[in-house]
Amino acid sequence: MPRVETSLDRATKEAFRSLARQSGTTEAALLRRVISTVVKSNPDARADLRGATTRSMRLTVRVTPEIFEAVTRAARNAGTTRPGIVLGTLRARFLQAPTLLPAEAEAVGRAAYQLSMVGTNLNQLTRSLHQGRIETLKDRDPVLVETASAVIALREQVRALVEAATTRWAPEEGWK
Repeated sequence: MPRVETSLDRATKEAFRSLARQSGTTEAALLRRVISTVVKSNPDARADLRGATTRSMRLTVRVTPEIFEAVTRAARNAGTTRPGIVLGTLRARFLQAPTLLPAEAEAVGRAAYQLSMVGTNLNQLTRSLHQGRIETLKDRDPVLVETASAVIALREQVRALVEAATTRWAPEEGWK
Protein backbone atom coordinates (compact mmCIF):
# COMPACT_ATOMS: atom_id res chain seq x y z
CA MET A 1 0.00 0.00 0.00
CA PRO A 2 1.44 3.43 -0.91
CA ARG A 3 2.51 5.61 2.02
CA VAL A 4 1.81 9.25 2.78
CA GLU A 5 4.09 11.06 5.20
CA THR A 6 3.93 14.57 6.57
CA SER A 7 5.31 16.69 9.39
CA LEU A 8 3.09 18.30 12.03
CA ASP A 9 3.74 20.62 14.91
CA ARG A 10 3.62 18.93 18.32
CA ALA A 11 0.24 20.41 19.35
CA THR A 12 -1.50 19.26 16.15
CA LYS A 13 0.01 15.79 16.50
CA GLU A 14 -1.17 15.48 20.12
CA ALA A 15 -4.66 16.73 19.21
CA PHE A 16 -4.85 14.20 16.38
CA ARG A 17 -3.67 11.38 18.68
CA SER A 18 -6.33 12.40 21.22
CA LEU A 19 -9.02 12.50 18.54
CA ALA A 20 -8.05 9.00 17.34
CA ARG A 21 -8.21 7.68 20.91
CA GLN A 22 -11.63 9.26 21.44
CA SER A 23 -12.81 7.68 18.17
CA GLY A 24 -11.60 4.27 19.32
CA THR A 25 -9.29 3.89 16.34
CA THR A 26 -5.64 4.21 15.42
CA GLU A 27 -4.10 7.39 14.10
CA ALA A 28 -3.41 5.67 10.77
CA ALA A 29 -7.02 4.51 10.41
CA LEU A 30 -8.33 7.97 11.31
CA LEU A 31 -5.98 9.62 8.81
CA ARG A 32 -7.11 7.20 6.06
CA ARG A 33 -10.74 8.05 6.90
CA VAL A 34 -10.04 11.80 6.77
CA ILE A 35 -8.22 11.50 3.44
CA SER A 36 -11.00 9.34 2.01
CA THR A 37 -13.64 11.86 3.10
CA VAL A 38 -11.75 14.77 1.53
CA VAL A 39 -11.14 12.89 -1.73
CA LYS A 40 -14.76 11.73 -1.99
CA SER A 41 -16.05 15.26 -1.38
CA ASN A 42 -14.03 16.60 -4.32
CA PRO A 43 -15.84 15.98 -7.67
CA ASP A 44 -12.59 15.97 -9.68
CA ALA A 45 -11.00 13.40 -7.39
CA ARG A 46 -14.13 11.21 -7.51
CA ALA A 47 -13.85 11.09 -11.30
CA ASP A 48 -10.22 9.91 -10.97
CA LEU A 49 -11.27 7.20 -8.50
CA ARG A 50 -13.78 5.66 -10.93
CA GLY A 51 -10.95 4.31 -13.06
CA ALA A 52 -8.94 3.06 -10.08
CA THR A 53 -8.95 -0.60 -9.24
CA THR A 54 -10.22 -1.56 -5.83
CA ARG A 55 -8.15 -3.81 -3.68
CA SER A 56 -9.64 -7.07 -2.48
CA MET A 57 -10.37 -7.27 1.19
CA ARG A 58 -8.98 -10.03 3.39
CA LEU A 59 -11.37 -12.32 5.25
CA THR A 60 -9.93 -14.70 7.84
CA VAL A 61 -12.11 -17.55 9.06
CA ARG A 62 -11.38 -20.37 11.49
CA VAL A 63 -12.96 -23.72 10.67
CA THR A 64 -13.12 -27.14 12.27
CA PRO A 65 -10.62 -29.78 11.09
CA GLU A 66 -13.50 -31.60 9.35
CA ILE A 67 -14.43 -28.55 7.28
CA PHE A 68 -10.75 -27.88 6.52
CA GLU A 69 -10.31 -31.43 5.22
CA ALA A 70 -13.54 -31.24 3.19
CA VAL A 71 -12.41 -27.98 1.55
CA THR A 72 -8.96 -29.48 0.91
CA ARG A 73 -10.50 -32.57 -0.75
CA ALA A 74 -12.85 -30.42 -2.83
CA ALA A 75 -9.93 -28.25 -3.98
CA ARG A 76 -7.83 -31.29 -4.87
CA ASN A 77 -10.72 -32.89 -6.80
CA ALA A 78 -11.47 -29.65 -8.65
CA GLY A 79 -7.83 -28.93 -9.48
CA THR A 80 -7.87 -25.61 -7.63
CA THR A 81 -6.84 -24.18 -4.27
CA ARG A 82 -8.64 -23.97 -0.92
CA PRO A 83 -9.09 -20.19 -1.32
CA GLY A 84 -10.50 -20.89 -4.80
CA ILE A 85 -13.13 -23.21 -3.30
CA VAL A 86 -14.04 -20.74 -0.57
CA LEU A 87 -14.16 -17.79 -3.00
CA GLY A 88 -16.29 -19.80 -5.43
CA THR A 89 -18.72 -20.65 -2.67
CA LEU A 90 -18.96 -17.03 -1.52
CA ARG A 91 -19.41 -15.72 -5.10
CA ALA A 92 -22.17 -18.26 -5.75
CA ARG A 93 -23.93 -17.54 -2.46
CA PHE A 94 -23.77 -13.77 -2.35
CA LEU A 95 -23.31 -12.66 -5.96
CA GLN A 96 -24.87 -15.56 -7.90
CA ALA A 97 -21.74 -15.25 -10.07
CA PRO A 98 -19.75 -17.98 -11.81
CA THR A 99 -16.27 -19.02 -10.72
CA LEU A 100 -14.48 -21.02 -13.38
CA LEU A 101 -12.02 -23.73 -12.48
CA PRO A 102 -8.63 -23.52 -14.23
CA ALA A 103 -9.58 -26.20 -16.78
CA GLU A 104 -12.85 -24.38 -17.51
CA ALA A 105 -11.10 -21.04 -17.97
CA GLU A 106 -8.76 -22.75 -20.43
CA ALA A 107 -11.76 -24.25 -22.28
CA VAL A 108 -13.39 -20.82 -22.54
CA GLY A 109 -10.12 -19.45 -23.95
CA ARG A 110 -10.08 -22.21 -26.58
CA ALA A 111 -13.73 -21.48 -27.40
CA ALA A 112 -12.96 -17.79 -27.83
CA TYR A 113 -10.11 -18.72 -30.19
CA GLN A 114 -12.43 -20.96 -32.22
CA LEU A 115 -14.97 -18.16 -32.43
CA SER A 116 -12.23 -15.84 -33.66
CA MET A 117 -11.39 -18.33 -36.41
CA VAL A 118 -15.07 -18.52 -37.42
CA GLY A 119 -15.07 -14.73 -37.68
CA THR A 120 -11.98 -14.86 -39.87
CA ASN A 121 -13.62 -17.43 -42.15
CA LEU A 122 -16.78 -15.32 -42.43
CA ASN A 123 -14.67 -12.29 -43.36
CA GLN A 124 -12.91 -14.30 -46.07
CA LEU A 125 -16.26 -15.56 -47.38
CA THR A 126 -17.66 -12.02 -47.49
CA ARG A 127 -14.52 -10.76 -49.28
CA SER A 128 -14.83 -13.55 -51.87
CA LEU A 129 -18.48 -12.65 -52.43
CA HIS A 130 -17.68 -8.94 -52.88
CA GLN A 131 -14.78 -9.68 -55.24
CA GLY A 132 -17.00 -11.90 -57.39
CA ARG A 133 -15.05 -15.08 -56.77
CA ILE A 134 -18.32 -16.77 -55.81
CA GLU A 135 -21.59 -15.90 -57.46
CA THR A 136 -24.06 -16.36 -54.61
CA LEU A 137 -24.13 -17.50 -51.04
CA LYS A 138 -26.07 -20.55 -52.23
CA ASP A 139 -22.71 -21.89 -53.36
CA ARG A 140 -21.66 -21.77 -49.72
CA ASP A 141 -24.95 -22.69 -48.02
CA PRO A 142 -23.66 -25.99 -46.55
CA VAL A 143 -20.62 -24.20 -45.09
CA LEU A 144 -22.75 -21.39 -43.64
CA VAL A 145 -25.26 -23.80 -42.11
CA GLU A 146 -22.43 -25.82 -40.57
CA THR A 147 -20.76 -22.65 -39.26
CA ALA A 148 -24.00 -21.34 -37.76
CA SER A 149 -24.63 -24.71 -36.11
CA ALA A 150 -21.12 -24.75 -34.66
CA VAL A 151 -21.51 -21.21 -33.28
CA ILE A 152 -24.89 -22.05 -31.72
CA ALA A 153 -23.49 -25.24 -30.17
CA LEU A 154 -20.50 -23.33 -28.81
CA ARG A 155 -22.76 -20.65 -27.34
CA GLU A 156 -24.86 -23.31 -25.60
CA GLN A 157 -21.78 -25.05 -24.22
CA VAL A 158 -20.42 -21.79 -22.80
CA ARG A 159 -23.86 -20.96 -21.34
CA ALA A 160 -24.01 -24.42 -19.68
CA LEU A 161 -20.46 -23.97 -18.36
CA VAL A 162 -21.31 -20.60 -16.80
CA GLU A 163 -24.48 -22.05 -15.27
CA ALA A 164 -22.53 -24.99 -13.84
CA ALA A 165 -19.81 -22.66 -12.54
CA THR A 166 -22.47 -20.60 -10.77
CA THR A 167 -24.42 -23.45 -9.19
CA ARG A 168 -21.64 -25.96 -8.41
CA TRP A 169 -20.80 -24.23 -5.15
CA ALA A 170 -24.37 -24.08 -3.86
CA PRO A 171 -25.74 -26.77 -1.56
CA GLU A 172 -28.08 -29.26 -3.27
CA GLU A 173 -31.03 -28.07 -1.18
CA GLY A 174 -30.26 -24.45 -2.11
CA TRP A 175 -29.38 -21.50 0.09
CA LYS A 176 -31.60 -20.82 3.07
